Amino acid sequence: QAITINKLHSDLKNFKSTLDKTLDSIFIFDPNTFQIEYINRGAHSQLGYTSMEFKRRTILDIQDIKSQEKFSEVIKPLKNLSVDSILYETILITKEGGKVPAELFLQYINTQNKGPRFLAIARDITDRKKAEEIIKLTAYQDPLTKLPNRLAFNEKILDVYNWSKTNKKNFAILLMDLDRFKFINDILGHP
Repeated sequence: QAITINKLHSDLKNFKSTLDKTLDSIFIFDPNTFQIEYINRGAHSQLGYTSMEFKRRTILDIQDIKSQEKFSEVIKPLKNLSVDSILYETILITKEGGKVPAELFLQYINTQNKGPRFLAIARDITDRKKAEEIIKLTAYQDPLTKLPNRLAFNEKILDVYNWSKTNKKNFAILLMDLDRFKFINDILGHP
């Protein structure tokens, strides 16, 4: 029995060590009060709070206002046990007030000594969001002039057209043409 208990303690210590080495933030919190009960080192380094500061907060306290409102709706199927896990995007707030876009994985877990709990794993997706913004800008603006391109123009015209129909107002389009613009680019170069 002593060997089994020592093995279990060793396994638990190894598991906790593995969780602490994970770069993602890992939280375990109460499903009713949302009080944070466990955090790994990744959460400390990502958000900057101490263990005591985390334990005085709820999972809602470390999210921005819009995310807090969304969280209550997102978590309902998990609380009702109609789904095993949920993955959604949120904004986490650092100790200094910075905002970290994150992908939050939530899962219901049943602990023997404390009862049902939620496991939350938050992955920083700042780089992904920056890449998405670059792709969006590339899709909607000319890379040379940084002016809106044809796609942006078409969407804007459609918006204005729909607005004019709804509000029964007229609108006009003014077109400008730069003569010999290609010639200037060819002689002097794009810059």
